[in-house]
Amino acid sequence: IKGNYYREVIEDIIPAVEMKYNTYLTGTSKEEIIAARDHRAFTGYSRGCVCTWYMFHNALPYFRWYSPMSCHVTVGRSVHADVTQEEVMDYILKPIHENPDYPFYIYAATGGPEDVGARRQYPQMKFITKAEPFSYGTDTKKNNIYFSVAEFDHTDLLVPYYYYNSLQVLFKL
Repeated sequence: IKGNYYREVIEDIIPAVEMKYNTYLTGTSKEEIIAARDHRAFTGYSRGCVCTWYMFHNALPYFRWYSPMSCHVTVGRSVHADVTQEEVMDYILKPIHENPDYPFYIYAATGGPEDVGARRQYPQMKFITKAEPFSYGTDTKKNNIYFSVAEFDHTDLLVPYYYYNSLQVLFKL
């Protein structure tokens, strides 16, 4: 995922959708979109998970809630490219350090060790969830990251369960 995808979401999709429907967005300026971030999430499954990590990296001020499901942090490269722990941490920490005043919450989920999406996500989440400035748990007032693991393979059948479980945690301020 490269290029201006995040800009299209912020500049075109959010204003088009949130101004048409009854949301918390009061206008389409950058400041107004940021002001409504507590009521906005970004999530995706498999390659959509790659998009979710990309949005976290590029659009932290615009979304408070993230739910990457069944894929690893690719640091902007191919899902097949090898990435180091240091590259992953630099990629994840960069938006946090650049935007220290914006709280966030990541609810990540994946299948078990045989899940093709979990093979890289699971080891990454083991060190991400223990690193500063992350606080592990499901209390969104005290914590900012949680990782859920199912015992099943990479399958679209799990997606409704991932979403259901994440929504039990997200948006509870």
